[in-house]
Amino acid sequence: DDESIRHFINCKESETFKNGIAVGKMLGNYNFLTSAYTKYIVLFSEKGYHKCGSRFYNEKLKINMLDGDLRRRANLYLGMGYNSIISEQHTKANEYFSNAIDILIKNRNAEGIAEALYNMAINCICVQDFISACNYFDTRLKPYRYVMRLSYMVCRHFLTIWLVMNIVHINVLAIWRLE
Repeated sequence: DDESIRHFINCKESETFKNGIAVGKMLGNYNFLTSAYTKYIVLFSEKGYHKCGSRFYNEKLKINMLDGDLRRRANLYLGMGYNSIISEQHTKANEYFSNAIDILIKNRNAEGIAEALYNMAINCICVQDFISACNYFDTRLKPYRYVMRLSYMVCRHFLTIWLVMNIVHINVLAIWRLE
């Protein structure tokens, strides 16, 4: 709403939002609270206020710690990692992705692991660490490919990024040799 947009500059919630959160907490309605924070994260992110979004992600994480839904927590960490990449907090992004991977391994969620590894590689590309990006695909994927089957789409994403990283890696090595 317009009131929410006016508060963007100060990274503050509208009074309507605050009142809704208070009611949700009073009722212990975790789904309502999660949904409310998700909408605010999207609203702030759409407008380019990703650092403000981080605050709402942290609030959403506190709620998730109470409800204990590990599937949601893994997805939350993936979102927090992605938001951290956009906010140029690359070390923090990898921490979030690693947290997600820990949960996803326990739940044997191969596609979620693949998404986290993909995002970690993208994070490395953002800081121009192409060798580490390749290593995420070469070293981190090996244990999983024998334990779990990845869907065709996930395998295709891995193959594409792995090929791109290896081409970049080969080109970087060629440039170094020419110098």
